[in-house]
Amino acid sequence: MTWSAIWGQAILLPSMVFMPVLVAAFAAQVEANEHRGRNWQRLNAAGTVNAAIAGKMLHGLAASALTVLVFEAEFILVGRFAAGFDLAQLGPFLLRGIPLTLSVWAIMTLTQAVSAKAESFAGTMSVMMVLTIGGCALSLAAPAIAGPYPLALITSASAARDLANIASPASMLASTTAAAIWTAISALIFHRLAKQAV
Repeated sequence: MTWSAIWGQAILLPSMVFMPVLVAAFAAQVEANEHRGRNWQRLNAAGTVNAAIAGKMLHGLAASALTVLVFEAEFILVGRFAAGFDLAQLGPFLLRGIPLTLSVWAIMTLTQAVSAKAESFAGTMSVMMVLTIGGCALSLAAPAIAGPYPLALITSASAARDLANIASPASMLASTTAAAIWTAISALIFHRLAKQAV
């Protein structure tokens, strides 16, 4: 039993299904409330939509960091107190928090973009569930090509299916880059759709 074994077992299923669904549900609920109150129309009329989008993006980043922080804290507590592992070996797992945070943020931003068009919680979650199931299937069937798929980003960022490369800077950089690209693309779509709300 090692830190890697606990990491792999702790994050594989959550990264493929539970974390994407929970993150999407959180973002979808927030955005559904914006549509319910016709807030995007008001923000566009007042000329403050850009500030609102920036605030939502920062809120998404903070929520993403907290999501990863909770996971890593639970991982450390289990390893230390249940298995008695040495905390000195945690470096690579803690560094994985960077691509993990960006991956969660990419999913959250993509959900916001979908929600800007779908407008309802049910509509947004229907799309995100299909994308999550697709990401799960892709991660299982073709893990080598699943890396850049947005709803498989958490799995690739955690290196759960490639634990031998948990400390690989190239692996972390690839995951971080893919997440950053998806966050930027989703943010542009979100911005455009939010500005079109009338």
